[in-house]
This record gives sequence, structure tokens and C-alpha cells, in this order.
Amino acid sequence: KVDGPANPNLSKGLGVAGFPSLHWFAYGEERAYEGGRHNDSLVEWVTHHARGDAVTIVASQREAEDFLARVGAEEAVVGRFPSRHTREARAFMLAAEEDTVGRGTR
Repeated sequence: KVDGPANPNLSKGLGVAGFPSLHWFAYGEERAYEGGRHNDSLVEWVTHHARGDAVTIVASQREAEDFLARVGAEEAVVGRFPSRHTREARAFMLAAEEDTVGRGTR
């Protein structure tokens, strides 16, 4: 949470033109909220981005299989990266966050 009027340089750098203004930072990337200014749409956007079900990190194929069995998933999209901090891994996780299919499974 940032007080925009008290931090004009930061607000200008983020392109804040009005309030409320939301910017979501995840995996080294920023997303600016571009929806309506009503409470419902703001809460829906934040709830979607704050959910913890988009990415599950596992250390082995067995761990992945156990996870899928535990949540009852028949399909999954799997990305394998040398580190979760690589550019490719961050892009994968950002894409997973934007997916709206299968919400509610972790």
C-alpha cells in the first residue's frame, strides 16, 4: 500500500492517473489494474491475483503425481526449469496466474 499523493515520484513512475489505482507485482513483473472503479470489480481482480492455486512447486515426478492424485486432477500443465527465478519460469508462473480454468484447485 502506497500513499500516492505523498509519493508523487513513485505514482508518476507507475503511470497513476487517478485513485484508486492498483498495481500487482508478482514474479518480478507488474500488472496494472484496468477494470472498473467499483468495489466488486476491484475485489474480484485482487482476489484472482492473490489466489494461491496457480502454481505448485514440486521436486520430483513422484511428488507431482502424488499432488495430482491428492487434488483429483486428471490433467496438468507442467513446466520444468533449473530455477524458479529464471525468466522462463517467471513467464510460466505469470501465465498460470492469468489462467481462469480450474480455479479452486491447488
